[in-house]
Amino acid sequence: MNHWYNEADGKLYFHGAKPGHKLETIKKYDKVSFCVYGSGYRDEGEWALNIESVVVFGRMKVVEDQDKIVEICTSIGQKFTDDKEYLEDELQRALPRVLCLELTPEHMTGKRVIDSEMQFRKDGVNMGLPMLSEYEIWRTDVDNIRAAKKVLEEL
Repeated sequence: MNHWYNEADGKLYFHGAKPGHKLETIKKYDKVSFCVYGSGYRDEGEWALNIESVVVFGRMKVVEDQDKIVEICTSIGQKFTDDKEYLEDELQRALPRVLCLELTPEHMTGKRVIDSEMQFRKDGVNMGLPMLSEYEIWRTDVDNIRAAKKVLEEL
């Protein structure tokens, strides 16, 4: 599902097909979460990949306004091409089948996964949950939280 963040209103918009389980679910229960994460980075001289992520929690609703749907689809399309003729043709052809959703953020978190200092691990002895790596530490990142807070304050 493609998405677009509208800085003007602070909302996330999604584009997809009308049929499907998501629509029935959203109509019954509008609370959702959306997670994005980067490709990661390595500190100089280190082998471990550090991952950063942001999770947005909020309420989702179907966009009914036709002008807004055109704005959303155009903005999403412009992420992939600047060919106006192609975008206009695509809108003409596909717009009747398009469903657009609006996510109004209520809470955001920003995390960074960093490499732990652990050097030794005994097989069969877990230091935590078996499904989580003992070589990573999930830590709330102050800079990510400040950035998320700034976005929410500007709503």
